[in-house]
Amino acid sequence: IQELEAGKAIGIAEDKKLIMISEAKFQRAFAYFNLVRYFGEFYDLNSDKGVVLRTTFSNEFEAQARNSVKEVYNQIEEDLLFASQNGPIYIDHFYSGSLASKALLAKVYLYEGKYAEASTLADEVIFNDEGYFLEAQYSDIFKNSFNSSEVIFAPFTGPDQEGKTNMQQVSRTTFSQTLKSLADAQVGTDNDGSLATTGSGYDPRFQYAYSSATKGSNSNGKYPFLDNLQSQGNTLYHLRLGEIYLIKAEAEARSQSGDLTIALDNLNEIRTRAGVEPKELSDKATLLEDIRQEKLLELFFENGEGWFDIARYDILGNLEASDVKPTVTSQNQFVLPLPSQVIIGNNALIQNTGY
Repeated sequence: IQELEAGKAIGIAEDKKLIMISEAKFQRAFAYFNLVRYFGEFYDLNSDKGVVLRTTFSNEFEAQARNSVKEVYNQIEEDLLFASQNGPIYIDHFYSGSLASKALLAKVYLYEGKYAEASTLADEVIFNDEGYFLEAQYSDIFKNSFNSSEVIFAPFTGPDQEGKTNMQQVSRTTFSQTLKSLADAQVGTDNDGSLATTGSGYDPRFQYAYSSATKGSNSNGKYPFLDNLQSQGNTLYHLRLGEIYLIKAEAEARSQSGDLTIALDNLNEIRTRAGVEPKELSDKATLLEDIRQEKLLELFFENGEGWFDIARYDILGNLEASDVKPTVTSQNQFVLPLPSQVIIGNNALIQNTGY
């Protein structure tokens, strides 16, 4: 980024430079968004516990204190706005183009509490003209891998070692009782679910991932391939259209100028595709909880969205985290501790509270 913006790349057309800078800025924003969610107080714009921002290249050690959460979000916004305006369009889904930048920015706006902006931008992504649309069947997202019509950004995977995604933990990890109970409650009566053969009595998304006929050798239908040299590798779904519908729903429900009916319609688009009964509108609090639960059903085992929602909803006063996850006894647990080697390497850092 630094050298391209300084004009150091000779003989490259200006439009190509803009695309290269846009892709790099998306990657930087994506990295910082994940860093601040894991290690910073991402839910508090007034917190000084963000992460260290570096926007210039350095070839020597430089200890630096953390930037504030707001400063981190400002940098992410700046990068994504640039990438939205200058990024490539009509590209393969494993490249970070303009649409991926808009999708990530809508998510960032939601986290920042900029609900009207998040809702508007989510609409731009949903009603795109680049050929992205919801798969008719939930299972097709994973069968079609990074080429799925609703996958906005996911890495390329292939049979060679370079194309592999490190997924050795999947086969040793199973569903939580919370997810199982929630999936059971979507269809029929409670406690009537079965994972034998193709499954029955559960939310179809849960059945697809974990029933004996569809879970695959890795014990999770979303990631069916074992981590070995012979497999084609699993795709990690960083951004897909199903999530954007739910970002739209939550942003519309939370916005002062929002429409709960529109929020409900976007929620039910996802439920209808999944093959479960649509929700009905009762009140805002119930709708917000329905959206949170739907994100868990739709996106479980994808980037930890269910966990980040628990933290956000707790901070926003919509639930008590301990009621949903009893092992959470303090808001300090909403972020991870800074690794010891990071603190040793940067003596300007202060450990997260409670660790």
